[in-house]
Amino acid sequence: MEKLTNIRMGNNITFLSKTPFLYNEPFWATFDFFPRHTGRHYHVFRGKAYSHRGFFSRTNVVIKFLRSVIKVLADDVNYELEAYLSRTRMAKEMAADFNNIAGVKKDFWVEFAAAATAYKDSVSILSVAKRSVNEMVIIEEEVGKELCMFVSEKGQINLSLQHYLETFCHYSYQKSNGRCLICKLVGHEHRGMYSLICPCIHSTEKEFGLTDNGENGIEEFFTFHKCNELCEKLNLKRR
Repeated sequence: MEKLTNIRMGNNITFLSKTPFLYNEPFWATFDFFPRHTGRHYHVFRGKAYSHRGFFSRTNVVIKFLRSVIKVLADDVNYELEAYLSRTRMAKEMAADFNNIAGVKKDFWVEFAAAATAYKDSVSILSVAKRSVNEMVIIEEEVGKELCMFVSEKGQINLSLQHYLETFCHYSYQKSNGRCLICKLVGHEHRGMYSLICPCIHSTEKEFGLTDNGENGIEEFFTFHKCNELCEKLNLKRR
């Protein structure tokens, strides 16, 4: 416990997550002073997360801060982070259904990283995170240090890879009765297991945050998508 106490006294720390993270439990996290990556919407820090079970619950995670140039009002920040969790929850549910469909190869598996929101506890004055306007962050499982874009936000695919992920996107549209479509599948593949981070979801009501391009996003996906044998086997209909 002494080792865990020393970690807990580090500078960049979150409080326990507001929502369960892994094993239906809340986790808190420590994270680096400087981001490993800055994207269009988020600063991404590498970190470690822990539950109340102690040091041996340590899990590799990334901590995501919404960039101040994107949103400046606290209410807007919290709304976007909740939308992030909504995207994750829906994607995990869709993936579970897709994995169990007869006809999908059993050596192929899709899963999405767990995510939760948490408030910052303490942040070093040396850290870039100190300048963040939002107090709430995303804690997300790390799925791999080298990530690949399998399906883009517009529906473009990496042709060197299996077409099952593209079929999964199409499946999400039919499963939701045309209400939404999951795309922008980024992550890590190992022996047919695709571990993915939070995707983009385009929806008719534009309810899934900054990356939701609504009807236009759905239409754009089908502009690029060409149905394959698995789409036909699953009787997936075009838009």
